[in-house]
Amino acid sequence: MAAGGWLFAGARWRPFLDTTKAEGRVDEAELLGLLGSIAVRRTPGILPSVVLTTPHTVVLLPPTPEARTHFVIVPRRDIKDVADLRKGDEPYLVDAFAVAGRLARENGLRRWRVFTRGPDEQAVRYLHFHLVSSEPAKPNVESKAKPRAGR
Repeated sequence: MAAGGWLFAGARWRPFLDTTKAEGRVDEAELLGLLGSIAVRRTPGILPSVVLTTPHTVVLLPPTPEARTHFVIVPRRDIKDVADLRKGDEPYLVDAFAVAGRLARENGLRRWRVFTRGPDEQAVRYLHFHLVSSEPAKPNVESKAKPRAGR
């Protein structure tokens, strides 16, 4: 029981079992958000393709990149989406954007964008940001955060 308390401490309530429908469907995005929250906050080393961590942020390479260079920047705080932001989340957001800047600089990116998605567009219901660029990371720029080749 103590392990469960440790794992779920700091997690926000998530209605992943939809009891309003007769078949009691599981909301996959909510369930993945809860599991992602635990992994990002408690055990980021078990996540695949982690390229950078800070005390407030984890950066991953996505399994299916949407651009030539693509990083997923995840705050280490359980926030479902922008509408779920609360007082106290500020250090996590500031760090996520500082990390995005660092990744852009270290990878020599000049044409890039950072975006997030709303709840109905998220495959995983957990606030995260995408840093994408049509440019490849420049080979002469040293970085531990090298993206995989995408589209």
